[in-house]
Amino acid sequence: TKIAITLAVSNSLIVLLFGGAIYYFLNNYSYLDFYKRLETRANIAARYNLEYDVLTAESLKKLRDDHLERLPQEKEYIVPLSEESLKTFSRQMYLPLSFLEEAAEKGKATLNKDGLFYTGVLYRNQKNAFIVIVSAEHYYASHHLTFLRNVILLSVIFILVITFSLALYFSKTVFSPIKKITDNVKRISTDSMHLRLAQTEQNNEIAELTATFNNLLNRLETAFETQKNFVSSASHELGTPLTAIIGEADVTLLHERKVEEYKEAIQKILGQAERLNEITKSLLYLAQTGYRGKKLAFEIVRTDE
Repeated sequence: TKIAITLAVSNSLIVLLFGGAIYYFLNNYSYLDFYKRLETRANIAARYNLEYDVLTAESLKKLRDDHLERLPQEKEYIVPLSEESLKTFSRQMYLPLSFLEEAAEKGKATLNKDGLFYTGVLYRNQKNAFIVIVSAEHYYASHHLTFLRNVILLSVIFILVITFSLALYFSKTVFSPIKKITDNVKRISTDSMHLRLAQTEQNNEIAELTATFNNLLNRLETAFETQKNFVSSASHELGTPLTAIIGEADVTLLHERKVEEYKEAIQKILGQAERLNEITKSLLYLAQTGYRGKKLAFEIVRTDE
């Protein structure tokens, strides 16, 4: 589930970032392009409204009507370039005076107010100067970009659902064998070291993992058997010669004996000590022997008394 959530969120973020970048650049470009279209219309409107050449003005007006699509809520305004005219127009149209002053000073200005876009250009004819303003609704921004934004958001939701579903399915498919291995390993304890995981004939990572666990269990089982053998053998085999040595020493020390009897007692103690030495070597060999792919059987070397 964590993998599915991670994949779904990461993929959704990628789509969201990619779609957001497209939306951002298209949005900025659409504004620049729309202001440029308004500027073109303002220049044409200035020429056919303020040009003294009637034929040229009529030709431009006809060209504009025939080839330039009329924009939603498109309007044209012509304001004489004077301080009083600009202030009056600003009050009547509720437009900032700075917009008009910028157009007068720099020759061009743009404004976005209440969803309407304005472009003002400075135009001078043979006698006077005017600020020609064209305003219109940005249909592309208000409809097309909104549609694009909704498509991107719906795509993110769709990809989130699809990616999460697919990731959940594949993660369960991939990790189901691992979960089975985990459950089977949990059932194995010191009392059931003989149990092994079921191996498949497939040559993949899961089969390799199963084989690795089985090899580990083989080594653990051998280690446990070795430990049991060592404890059992040590407790039994070490006890016998030690008991014999202690008993022989106690019997010998009960009363004064002849030199030959002491020699005989020491000889018996030496024999038990040698036996004890052999047993100790065998036990150390048993304890130090590791797993070599097969179960090893050990036999304690015993020496006769």
